[in-house]
Amino acid sequence: MQVSILLFISDFDMKRWDRKLFSFYIAFFLLILCLPILQKIFDILPKQELKGYTYEKEFISLGMHSWWSGSFQKNFTNWFSDYIGFRGYMVKLDNELNLRIFREISASTQTKIVLGKDHQLYEKGYIDGINNKDWVSSGFLHEEAKKIITLQNKLKARGITLEILIAPSKATIYPEFIPEKYTHISEHKKTNYDRMITFLEDEGIHVFDANRYFLERKESNTYPFFTRSGTHWNYYAACLVSEELLQQISEYSNKKLGKIVCEPVSVDNIAYGTDRDLLDVINIWNQGQFLKDIPHPTIKFVSGEDSLDKILWVGDSFSWTVLSIFEKADVYKKRNMYYYYSREFIFPSGEEKRLDRENIDWDEVFSHEVIVIEATQTAMNSIGFGFVDAALKHLE
Repeated sequence: MQVSILLFISDFDMKRWDRKLFSFYIAFFLLILCLPILQKIFDILPKQELKGYTYEKEFISLGMHSWWSGSFQKNFTNWFSDYIGFRGYMVKLDNELNLRIFREISASTQTKIVLGKDHQLYEKGYIDGINNKDWVSSGFLHEEAKKIITLQNKLKARGITLEILIAPSKATIYPEFIPEKYTHISEHKKTNYDRMITFLEDEGIHVFDANRYFLERKESNTYPFFTRSGTHWNYYAACLVSEELLQQISEYSNKKLGKIVCEPVSVDNIAYGTDRDLLDVINIWNQGQFLKDIPHPTIKFVSGEDSLDKILWVGDSFSWTVLSIFEKADVYKKRNMYYYYSREFIFPSGEEKRLDRENIDWDEVFSHEVIVIEATQTAMNSIGFGFVDAALKHLE
């Protein structure tokens, strides 16, 4: 009898303990579910900002049409996933796990980023370029080269120097780090660049081919021209380009413009600006493996007898580091930048605005002493982004 009573009491206590444990699990589970909302409201932990291209999602109001069509539910799901608490932590964790386990870059970016050997990061678009996926006919390229030499001659008649700058791609300078699955043999043996640079030089166009310049010095040079973490030439390489480009402009304009010096060079594991533009947008926790052997030039300028009042620059994102060096060296007093021939950036005022192609003041354009057109080695089919045709039209 006593044994039965003890067993009953023990069983009762166990059930009561099981109920408490069960209640604890339920409460803990609900707390986990509510944590993202609590984080969103109270910022329990510091917010982890994500870098890269983002845009504001328009919130659709609830109504009969939006509900029955399903647009409200879809819009709310997208909005909620973008603004829920801990989103930055979870995105970085997911990207980190994919990188460590599957050796893949899973970040959502405008262009696919490829993880190469030795932790080299590449934009896939530049890999496609060396794989000849953007191939165009030689006839088209030759006609474009003829337009450029016509523009150069017409500008020269007005006392304006035209210079073409070819910027290299990381995939061209360091193809040995690209994974084999991303490379293939094209049916076209010569790339757009291979043929276009021949046409430009045969026509006598003032061109500085930074792609060839780096390839010729790659094996003997002490420092790399691209960082592991960036898609653009590093600041050291940009300084070398600035130095050579200024010498060419001096020669073609018959001016003694001075000289840019890029030494001494220090090396560390600190990257900033375009030296880490790809690393920033993949949004991972551990970045150390991508930050190694980063050269930093000491930029000096030896003044010349002449100077430039103002220049016009037409180019893409490779232009910014060269322009920053030119401006640090006081190469010119004023500079207009036609970014992709769609936006205008003015130095030194800092003004930025959309470029209205229909209402460009061409008299102002042709008042510049020097016009530089920069194009990447993978964009030989669109040098100037439409500027060449427009300038020729207004020079007729």
